Amino acid sequence: MKKMIKMLPYLLAYLLIYYLLPLLSSVAWWGIDCLMIYMPSLSLIIGIAYGANNGFSIFLPIMSAIIFMPAMGIHFNEIIYGYAIIYAIISLIGIILGKYTAKGVSYIKYKRSGRD
Repeated sequence: MKKMIKMLPYLLAYLLIYYLLPLLSSVAWWGIDCLMIYMPSLSLIIGIAYGANNGFSIFLPIMSAIIFMPAMGIHFNEIIYGYAIIYAIISLIGIILGKYTAKGVSYIKYKRSGRD
């Protein structure tokens, strides 16, 4: 339950990205850019932030894919459902990057403090 509460702001960010960003796509090229550039990039950034702050969790990518599916049914067509898996994998990569980046930064701070 505590993990879900910690995950809530990140899930809200996914909700905003997947539901509100496509609303800005009034022209066709923006919709493609949204799917191919902006949504994956923001998914990676959210994953990195979650991984750096909370460590590894497999549930965030799964929840992001679940949040993505109804949004794409609303804004795009059924062919886009395959992107849910891609965005979940990108989110998972972000979580792993964030976790190990945060570990590396804390190790560097520890070494600089002279507490060998």
